[in-house]
Amino acid sequence: MKIALLSSSYHPYYKGGGEYSVKRLAEGLLSHNLEVFVITAYQEERQEDIDGVRVFRIKHPNIYWSFESMHKPAYQKLVWHMIEAYNPKVASPLLKILEREQPDILHIRNVEDFSPYACKVAKKLGIPVAVTLNSYTWLCPKATMFRNGSNCPQQCKDCKLITYPKKQLSKYVDVVVGVSQFMIDIHTSYQYFPNAQKEIVYTSSKVDILNLPIHQNAYTTFGYIGRLHPTKGVQQIIEAFIASSSVQSKLFIAGDGPEEYLTQCKKIAAGHENIIFLGKHDAKEFYKKVDVVIISSIWHEPFPRVLVEAYSFGRPVIASNTGGTQEMVINNKTGLVFDPQQNTQLVDCIVKFSQMNEELLQIMQENIAVFFQDNFKDENMRYISIYRSLLS
Repeated sequence: MKIALLSSSYHPYYKGGGEYSVKRLAEGLLSHNLEVFVITAYQEERQEDIDGVRVFRIKHPNIYWSFESMHKPAYQKLVWHMIEAYNPKVASPLLKILEREQPDILHIRNVEDFSPYACKVAKKLGIPVAVTLNSYTWLCPKATMFRNGSNCPQQCKDCKLITYPKKQLSKYVDVVVGVSQFMIDIHTSYQYFPNAQKEIVYTSSKVDILNLPIHQNAYTTFGYIGRLHPTKGVQQIIEAFIASSSVQSKLFIAGDGPEEYLTQCKKIAAGHENIIFLGKHDAKEFYKKVDVVIISSIWHEPFPRVLVEAYSFGRPVIASNTGGTQEMVINNKTGLVFDPQQNTQLVDCIVKFSQMNEELLQIMQENIAVFFQDNFKDENMRYISIYRSLLS
């Protein structure tokens, strides 16, 4: 079986977790004796070998490469998105590679730069197409469906207009894989991918449960790790922790973010010595410090990687009921779920965990081990199974 992975950028060019996932998948498939190569965008055409994986870099077919979009003016970004929605210019370089390499499947991991037009190109050659949904890029030019401090209740008129060609091109997809059920549901609610088989693969390389010792102190320690940003609800965590009057507990905050928001968070925490900002911190050392991890995203995250990480260290979570997060937590068994619009619920969750003894926390840790093994299978094997079903 020969798999072509399509990604807007590839090592060493990382915009976020999506690119790490592509590299892990490429190398994972290779370790299972599958032929695999990567097609990615760049400033110029180039072919290279990276850790055993052949990488074809083609010159981006748009007005600029999306990896360099951060400092582009708004009008250029609008033009870029309009072109990206339906870009026939991708056909020539893509056809050249696909005709020569003749893969069994084209798997699109990050469609930006190539445009969903790539699906039509593959179909012309009779190559089945798989698409992984790890953002809202098919529905929203910003890929977030988050605006003015809140989640978009529905696809707005502007997004609907700009992404309409993507919706039409989605009919060429044979299997669509969501990184959560939430991602499948929101896309199908807008009638995307009408002809595609639907699958769920929680993004995680094969990870073993480490089960670090829990409740090492006479009090419960809480922690947040990740980007410090308003969409992550870090300020709300601090306010809820203070309101819980957990004077014997500690709250560790690891990560960094915009200076203005970090300053704001530290100002709220001022005078509370049991709230400790760690800055960027080694993950394992962080999980040694905490008993419970708080995931308080206001944004509908497609898939919270930190939740899988917390589970892998045997840590129960307090998680907001947003996006893909809520489907990964069994309330009162692997953690507690709260509504981020009701901060008193987060206060109650902190208080409840503060009152748990070591035995109850240990039971939760055992529940996590079972849930982890049942739901976070080896990602590579899940994709191989999907590829086989697609070719059968």
